[in-house]
Amino acid sequence: IQDSILEDYIEEYLDYERNRLSLIFMNKEYEKAYDEAQEILKLCDDRYLKQKSAICYSLGNICVKLLKEEEALSFYNQSFNYSKELGDWSNAANALNNVGIIYGD
Repeated sequence: IQDSILEDYIEEYLDYERNRLSLIFMNKEYEKAYDEAQEILKLCDDRYLKQKSAICYSLGNICVKLLKEEEALSFYNQSFNYSKELGDWSNAANALNNVGIIYGD
């Protein structure tokens, strides 16, 4: 039971950090958001694929704002793969859509 409680706590913490990251992004502090997202991503192991996918997606968005398109593509592809593994086709489609937007520009 304690392992389950710990995993729930970590999942909630990662969700909190992702929300905090969104606020940093909305404040247009893209370099700070990039650094923070990289740190959050380090906390996500394969037990937290949902959060890992979301952070990779956010990093893709951040990289677009920082004009790092190749890196953005890499993060969107990672998000797509994690979403696909989870069977989360909506987020997988969003990641692919953003890849298409980059290639369309």
